[in-house]
Amino acid sequence: GDWILFGKHFAVNPANTAQRFSYFRWFRIIAIDAEPKLGQLQDLSPSGTDPYGNGANTVVWSRDVVVEGPDWTFFSTPDLSGATLGWETIGGANGIPVPTTGTLMSNVVTVIERNVSVD
Repeated sequence: GDWILFGKHFAVNPANTAQRFSYFRWFRIIAIDAEPKLGQLQDLSPSGTDPYGNGANTVVWSRDVVVEGPDWTFFSTPDLSGATLGWETIGGANGIPVPTTGTLMSNVVTVIERNVSVD
């Protein structure tokens, strides 16, 4: 009954704020650490940094989660027409892609995904 909702911000054209949108996807949790780990960013992040400008010695928490679900592309993904859309970045065109965020949910009864058009 444990699920995680991943979210990421897209930009069809990063210069056009009207073409930005968020993308969300549900994944079933197969395994998860019992408790979050506290530690320095340099010890928990593969790069030792993060896109928010935190230093390597910043104390952060992490939690390893094993999920089941569709592939999640971290940097770009094709839209329905097959065109490649870019992720939003922090710091302009040469910036770091906005990180994927996750929301953990326990005791979930059912998960339904639907495409919603916003006018």
